[in-house]
Amino acid sequence: HPSFSLPPTWLFPVPIPAFPCPYPGFPCPYPGFSLSLSRLFPVHIPAFPAAKPRLDNEGCPRQQNWTEGQKENLTCQAEGRPKPEVKCFKDGHFFKAGIAYDVNLTSAGTYLCQATNAVGTAERNVTIWVQ
Repeated sequence: HPSFSLPPTWLFPVPIPAFPCPYPGFPCPYPGFSLSLSRLFPVHIPAFPAAKPRLDNEGCPRQQNWTEGQKENLTCQAEGRPKPEVKCFKDGHFFKAGIAYDVNLTSAGTYLCQATNAVGTAERNVTIWVQ
């Protein structure tokens, strides 16, 4: 990812209208009280724009080979801003990507992986082969 050297939050002056002297008809005891003021308020500006999730072959291969009797991870990582959360499902059961599972022959099959963030969702079918 490219780096961004400026802070994501900057201070911007916001004009505040002049206030009249609190003692009408009398000389104001606070010199300059009725002058216009400005104050700095922090404004958050994202360093990079938001991006929908994306599942590709590098982070989420469509075909994965597992070995029976071993512990294996369902490999599925997504790109996007903010960072997407990835969930996978097989036969209605939830499987978290990146967690090691005990592999048996019933682990084989097609998993639906979904990557979701604030701006969208991406889906991909992942086929697991068990040998």
